[in-house]
Amino acid sequence: MQTAAQVWTPPAGVTRHAGTAIPEEMDFFAGPPAEIGAVMTADSTLKTSSEPLSPPARIGWAVLIGAIIAAVVWGFLTFLSIELSLTIPLVIVAIIAVLAYMGMGFKGQCSFVGDRGIAEFTLQGSRRNPPTARVLTFQTAAHLYTRQTRRFRNGAYQGTRYSYTWTQRDAPNHGITGNYHSKEGNPREDDPWHFANSAESTWTTYLLKFANQDMGQRGYIEFPMAGNPQIVRVGKGFLEFVTQKGETQRALVSDMRDIKLHSGRFQFKHQDARWWSGKGKYSFAYSSMPNAKLFLMCLDQLAGVRWG
Repeated sequence: MQTAAQVWTPPAGVTRHAGTAIPEEMDFFAGPPAEIGAVMTADSTLKTSSEPLSPPARIGWAVLIGAIIAAVVWGFLTFLSIELSLTIPLVIVAIIAVLAYMGMGFKGQCSFVGDRGIAEFTLQGSRRNPPTARVLTFQTAAHLYTRQTRRFRNGAYQGTRYSYTWTQRDAPNHGITGNYHSKEGNPREDDPWHFANSAESTWTTYLLKFANQDMGQRGYIEFPMAGNPQIVRVGKGFLEFVTQKGETQRALVSDMRDIKLHSGRFQFKHQDARWWSGKGKYSFAYSSMPNAKLFLMCLDQLAGVRWG
């Protein structure tokens, strides 16, 4: 079989989004656009030997899969002494065959994380078709909001749903969403979650230069929020919370009685706070904090607040 030629070859030092080495047979059928800058990580779901199945082959495999599943179902129902019309397995074969045929369609994705943006390319149907592109440049983005939800049913882990959403100043939001199944630790290295995670890390590095400028000019780094508080500021050894009423409440970290990040919520409580009063108590969801990874970094390096 004749293999396809790669459009882009990763230079030395570029890894997969998970941080592992890029295999030689990984096929980058599209190259990174110049506006995303120097590529830091890259990944692809295709190999250079990957080719779409011909329509007759897809039909053959689809019918075979449908027939096998129908035979298993028919055998199970016969074992249970359930009498059914012969049309039932034929209907099952048809339904499964159609689903299998659609599922075997040729599709590949490759993605890039650069120091100035990210890009995704999708190839469908044939290698001769032009891939579609989704590109985000960091200079057009305003904030990144992240959310991860671990789902359980009757105490059993059902998977993790994630979303990474960049708001943009003059364009629709740019999102990376998906699901993975890994109760302990991160998903396997080919999971698309690693693309989102690598993009978040590079975005945070991009923001650091602006954060350092704000720190030098104002003495704190500001994180605007929706809700109450409206703004959270992190400075050297202190936090400031600007309420919906426009009040600014400053608290030294040394005067905080309780600081938590639990069940997806930040909680800050001053040592003088009372249970009957909301003053001195601040709580908000991790998902509502813009650029949350930068916020954690500022808490660590400026305020000395860290979690294990």
